[in-house]
Amino acid sequence: MSMGERHLADSLDVPDDIGDFVNGAEKRAKRHSKKGSDETTVTSMRLQKSTHKRLKAASVELDQKIGDIVDVAVNEYLDRQLKTQQAFDEGDDGL
Repeated sequence: MSMGERHLADSLDVPDDIGDFVNGAEKRAKRHSKKGSDETTVTSMRLQKSTHKRLKAASVELDQKIGDIVDVAVNEYLDRQLKTQQAFDEGDDGL
């Protein structure tokens, strides 16, 4: 590598051996990644700031993870909605 190439690589922060850099990056990524269980998935959503503050406060007060609280709340909501929908479907005679 010429001095000009080395200077350019240094200025771009490009390592001399790309293979070593990639292997190092993969090791760092594995160290920082969290392995979830096969029963969970990651989702992303936006909440009102006030709702998020309440959720954090409830997490501390109940000594539970935010994810656990959200999981229970969503499941209870879905159960109620599905029961309401099923009751409506069964009781509707079409008149």
